Amino acid sequence: MIRSHNPATNLAFGPEITPSSHGEIASRCQAAQAAIGPWGTPLGLRVSLMESVAEHLQSVKQELVAFAQEETGLPEARLNGELDRTANQWRIFAKFVQEGSCFGATIDPALPDRTPLPRPDLRMIKIPLGPVAVFGASNFPFAFSVAGGDTASAVAAGCPVVIKANPAHPQLSQKVFNLLVEASRDVGLPESLFGLVQGGAREGLALVQDPAIQGVGFTGSQRAGLALWRACQNLPIPIPCFAEMGSLNPILVFPSALTTRKEALAEGYVSSLTLGVGQFCTNPGLLLLPEGEDAEAFLNLVAKRLGETAPAPMLSPAISHGCEDGWKALSQREGARVLVAPSGDGCSLSPGLAAFQSQAVVDSFEEVFGPIGIVVTLPKDSFTQEASRILRLHQGQLTGTIHGEEGEETELGLSLLMPFVGRIVWNGWPTGVEVTHAMQHGGPFPATTDARFTSVGPHAIDRWLRPISLQNLPASHWPPELGNGNELGIRRRVGGQME
Repeated sequence: MIRSHNPATNLAFGPEITPSSHGEIASRCQAAQAAIGPWGTPLGLRVSLMESVAEHLQSVKQELVAFAQEETGLPEARLNGELDRTANQWRIFAKFVQEGSCFGATIDPALPDRTPLPRPDLRMIKIPLGPVAVFGASNFPFAFSVAGGDTASAVAAGCPVVIKANPAHPQLSQKVFNLLVEASRDVGLPESLFGLVQGGAREGLALVQDPAIQGVGFTGSQRAGLALWRACQNLPIPIPCFAEMGSLNPILVFPSALTTRKEALAEGYVSSLTLGVGQFCTNPGLLLLPEGEDAEAFLNLVAKRLGETAPAPMLSPAISHGCEDGWKALSQREGARVLVAPSGDGCSLSPGLAAFQSQAVVDSFEEVFGPIGIVVTLPKDSFTQEASRILRLHQGQLTGTIHGEEGEETELGLSLLMPFVGRIVWNGWPTGVEVTHAMQHGGPFPATTDARFTSVGPHAIDRWLRPISLQNLPASHWPPELGNGNELGIRRRVGGQME
């Protein structure tokens, strides 16, 4: 049985929920597979569905936010903004599908008179993979959960979605899932376009191993993400697993910035580190500073601010205990200087900060999911070389940040970070991810399992599409976007030119 838990009160909330049986999981996957044809959900209905989901979410916004507060302990203002973002994602994908370039429709007309050999009629389009499994994240109960970006992008691609509810908010997951089904019904699409699986790791594994599932989307810990990725690779017919697994998100602070604006940097760093009790995948977990008096003054400012920050509720007992265990391992590493030790009661935790000198760092740090900061001070005369060494130890990251002055420091920071990150932030902080066409929310392994894709923004649809070429296919069998009945205005490339 799964019982919801409110970390703010440390009390069980709501009735118990029974994990899905393997028979139920198989039935939902088979129903999803039967819900679409070879071209996916009809495009007009697909757009209507996405707009309908956005409307359904916002029509009961107050009720959903109140329920999410009870089950997750997250504050009302945060949940209001997150639900608006979630609804907006569905509208963005609806517009992207209408615009149509995401399907890559390309036509190379036949050249029967070409010599020495004629050219056949060739038409290429990207089609949906098929049913996909999406795993809800604990830290975003709306935006990365049942109706989150993975689900929205898969629906935009034309895929049915079987969603694995996160055990941290199983009842909210059920409520949002019911809205998805209702939206499907309202536009005349099969209710089986969506399926919901409740449970833990065992049920999640059964879901990805079902032969109907053709792809997996996951946001969460590296341990769980790698387990799913390996399971997908070990299937008789391997399937793609797009896992976003967190990050240390290194911050490079060059000497000029530290000298001229240490107070502003301290304020920004503390705000970013403690946002959402540190439970964001873009949390600034690793700060690289040039050693010296400016660094010590900066760290004193940060330690004072963090020490004044009261404990705040985390998302679940498991996450809170994991953060405590991570801090224990970090603070006991050789060379650790504890500047602020976290404290808490039950599910609540205050921030922690540990500092190291670069010569003491001989292997990588593990991400501690929570308000925990790691600072490494580097010799000024070898700042670039030491920063490069530290970055190589940690490999792929979602983001990297440069604090410096324009010119040589910008160029140095870019050259250091470019091989390792999916997004570079200049004189800012990594927390806060815009849902736009230009956003890359991904990064080299182990931040994600495939650095070529993003899990945020319209281009997240690319994960769930594959190209297919149609050679000399009769016109009666063309999908609308490759023929003359192009009611959605999808652009076509004909003979190298866009129509």
